[in-house]
Amino acid sequence: MKTVKNVRFFDDNTHLYGRIWGVIAAVLILSYPFVCMIIFDAAIDWSIFATGISIIVMYCAVGAVETFTYSPMLGSGGTYLGFVTGNLSNLKVPCALNCMEQAGVEKGTEEAEIISTVSIAISSIVTMIILILGVVLISFLTPILENENLKPAFDNVLPALFGGMAVVYISKNWKISVIPCVLMLLVFIISSYVTGSGDLAGTLIGVMVPVGVVVTVVSARMMYKKGWLGEIGSVQSSESTQKADEGVADKTDEEQK
Repeated sequence: MKTVKNVRFFDDNTHLYGRIWGVIAAVLILSYPFVCMIIFDAAIDWSIFATGISIIVMYCAVGAVETFTYSPMLGSGGTYLGFVTGNLSNLKVPCALNCMEQAGVEKGTEEAEIISTVSIAISSIVTMIILILGVVLISFLTPILENENLKPAFDNVLPALFGGMAVVYISKNWKISVIPCVLMLLVFIISSYVTGSGDLAGTLIGVMVPVGVVVTVVSARMMYKKGWLGEIGSVQSSESTQKADEGVADKTDEEQK
């Protein structure tokens, strides 16, 4: 009973302080342009502002979809912390998922939420330390970072990161990955061909990432119903049964003690 109360206390505090700091972060971020206007005595060029309305609307849609997509993965604490600190899709979400995978916990459980929150917090701290070091040492690092010999390496940091993660996850069940991989490849090719490699292409790809998640879930469900993933279902079932048996055995040992 005490454990249940502690969990509820933790959840209530997480939502309370998460909402407070979320609102504070939103106010600070949104107030930045107005603070700059006051400091530099600048005015808004509404004609230029109007050209970006379509992009603003698209990013609002991306933000809304990301909230519903990432929240079940990260849990309440990880969601609040991740959305305040940013870099969700390319840093915080992969970090949290990898930590949960290494710990062997199931997503949506209390253990997974704790691991997700801690991993995102550590990731944020490490990111801040690196940024501070970068700002302090930027004058010394600029000649090195601008070296033409290193440019190909910097251009391929994200592909290397996601490629390594993709190999790990795809190797577990390549059947599930076929449809979403084909879909996202088509999105990348079509967006690059139609819009080029500018901000519009990046925004379109950002919108399609949550769509790819939905397509993945639906296609995996359909393949599972047709029996194409029967082996995985039986393995998961056996693992769940084994864990349940272990839990019953542990509980029996405690009662005996």
